Amino acid sequence: MIDNEFTKEINIIDENLKKHFSYLNQSKLEDILSRLSKLTEEIWELNSDVLNIYYKRRETKDSNIELEFADVMICLALLAKSVDIDLEKALINKFNIIKQRWWI
Repeated sequence: MIDNEFTKEINIIDENLKKHFSYLNQSKLEDILSRLSKLTEEIWELNSDVLNIYYKRRETKDSNIELEFADVMICLALLAKSVDIDLEKALINKFNIIKQRWWI
């Protein structure tokens, strides 16, 4: 479901972030909260683009909605990694739950 290339890239980003911000000496909790905050920021940017494009019916000159979706996915994967969640397993489990709903 989640291919090896995506996982490999997430691992590289994770290691680079840890190296770049090592001077902060963040605890695991601080790392998790930082990633949650970054995910929230990226969701807000995606929200802004979606509202501008589909509600206000105008695209801003600096909008690139595809990249905003990608930012959210990357930040979500990094947060899942921080809290030791196997995202692929979680997705498979959730899809199985969804398939059991009568309206699907």
